Amino acid sequence: MKQLIDQTAHFLTGMLIVYLCTLNTIYFSFMAGALIGVVRELTEESDKVTLSSLKNVMTSVNSLLDILFWGLGGLMVYILSNNLIF
Repeated sequence: MKQLIDQTAHFLTGMLIVYLCTLNTIYFSFMAGALIGVVRELTEESDKVTLSSLKNVMTSVNSLLDILFWGLGGLMVYILSNNLIF
């Protein structure tokens, strides 16, 4: 049962990230990158994702900085994929 819950969470998170990317706006590109960063920070925090680990991630300055840069990476993908630089 635990494996089913874990895989369902992975599937839904992947769907959400791809959906945000397909909207093709600057805001959603940033949010997709930041969402990947949140997931990454949660998995670095502990093997088990809980509300407590989410609170730790969302209140840690280092984690928030990492999430910000994940979001900026999403923005860069948007900028490069829409040829806004060159």
